[in-house]
Amino acid sequence: VHSVLEGPGEHFIETIASSMEDSIRIYGSTILRKLYSLCILPVEHCLQDSHELVLVPSGALCMMPWPALVSRRGRFLVESHQLRVLPSLLLMKEILGHHVASMLRLPGRSRRRALVIGNPFPTSFNYGTGNAEDGELVHAAAETEEAEASLADNEFAVRTLTGGEATRSNFFDAATDANWVHVAAHVESSNLLLAMKGVSHGVQGKSHTIDPSTFDDGVVQPQHIRETLRLAAGATVILSACNACKSSDDLFRLCASFVTAGAKVVLLSIWSLVDESTSTLMRRVYRSMRHGLTLQAALR
Repeated sequence: VHSVLEGPGEHFIETIASSMEDSIRIYGSTILRKLYSLCILPVEHCLQDSHELVLVPSGALCMMPWPALVSRRGRFLVESHQLRVLPSLLLMKEILGHHVASMLRLPGRSRRRALVIGNPFPTSFNYGTGNAEDGELVHAAAETEEAEASLADNEFAVRTLTGGEATRSNFFDAATDANWVHVAAHVESSNLLLAMKGVSHGVQGKSHTIDPSTFDDGVVQPQHIRETLRLAAGATVILSACNACKSSDDLFRLCASFVTAGAKVVLLSIWSLVDESTSTLMRRVYRSMRHGLTLQAALR
């Protein structure tokens, strides 16, 4: 792709990469059409018979909204192709290894396992403002219920952790050998913010005290995932959170950690999201899956 962006095109990408979200909010489809003409149009004739498109971008290209690029015919790229975006070819090799391992499972294995986490509370996000109620994901409950129902219909054994139960230790315990993990929580610079332990708050959440003997900040870093978590081979991980990754480095660290843990699919957002809109989208995705669609098809 970089060969397409030599000269003015490459400068254009680098210029707007740091403010891609704001640029699209201001200029709308003009930016999306420009990006399509730079990155996809030169190879469009090679893609006409391809149902799936695997993209391995680097640098500023990692933060591009690939599914939303608009063709000359006014169609989104995701309408023409099923997309997979990988931050490196090394991760692709590891993902293919997980796929082979999952295909070699012995028959008679116990039911597939799923973990659903919704609105961990309180978190360090809340206490960063001094108010325990700030940042509570009030719409996560409906999202969690839809995920539970859909996964149960698809013959998963589902465990759900919400509020104060969604601690770091419970996450690692429940996610071990899981085939599906859905996390509706805050993610900050590639760190999952789960429920804190050993914290009590005062009237209206305006003050809080910490018990040093039991305190756990609930922050799950990519390094923790890489070194501690062991998912089932070929697992799916959905991070229903805004700004999960703010840079290509964050994106690589977070995706690589889950892939190392066994994931084949990692779904996340690189932009800010509204709690209600995120919940609505994920409920529609899971509702579509209950009617037989795959995750990729439901997202389209």
